[in-house]
Amino acid sequence: MNESIAQENVAMMAEYIGLEKFKAIYVVDLCHSLCEVAKKKAKAKGWKNVHVVEGDACTFQPPAGDATLVTFSYSLSSKWVQ
Repeated sequence: MNESIAQENVAMMAEYIGLEKFKAIYVVDLCHSLCEVAKKKAKAKGWKNVHVVEGDACTFQPPAGDATLVTFSYSLSSKWVQ
């Protein structure tokens, strides 16, 4: 099972910035299995402010309605490329 690219962004960000400086970090992905992996990793790392949301990042709105920082990656598997 591949790890969520968005979750890997959080891990990389943690190397440079303390995640505790953020009120909330959202990992948004359409893929249920990748969300499950991301949830397990966040729990294992003790990232209490990392929230995994199964959904479309294009329509996701954080509960507070605004964000300090937005980062994303886009991945398309070869089976979707025509």
